[in-house]
Amino acid sequence: SSDLRESAAAAQCFGDAVATTSSASSAAVAAEELGVTLSSTEKALQSEIGLATDEMMQRDVVGLREQLKSVALELRGELREAVENVQGEALSALAAGLNSTVSNLQLELQHISRVLLAEAGALQADLPLDD
Repeated sequence: SSDLRESAAAAQCFGDAVATTSSASSAAVAAEELGVTLSSTEKALQSEIGLATDEMMQRDVVGLREQLKSVALELRGELREAVENVQGEALSALAAGLNSTVSNLQLELQHISRVLLAEAGALQADLPLDD
């Protein structure tokens, strides 16, 4: 009966060892599968982070492009206004110069007219009178 109990205890120990080995083996397989899953998840996350980063950079580039367009339009408007102002000032200066030249020419013509009238009067005085 003692041998039977020892055999039963040994069988129980062997069964426990087999179960533990089986559990350990299952745990190792599960850990390996978990490692593969974690690695796969990490790669997927890195890919998602890369895509999100690319999207953010593209949005930033689009945003910067829109800002540059806005600044360019604003500068173009300011430049156009400055050119119009300069042209207006140049036209005003040109008109003032032309007015001054016309006034000087009018004075010169008046002087020439007086000289010609005086010359004509002198010539007329020198002509003999036809009675």
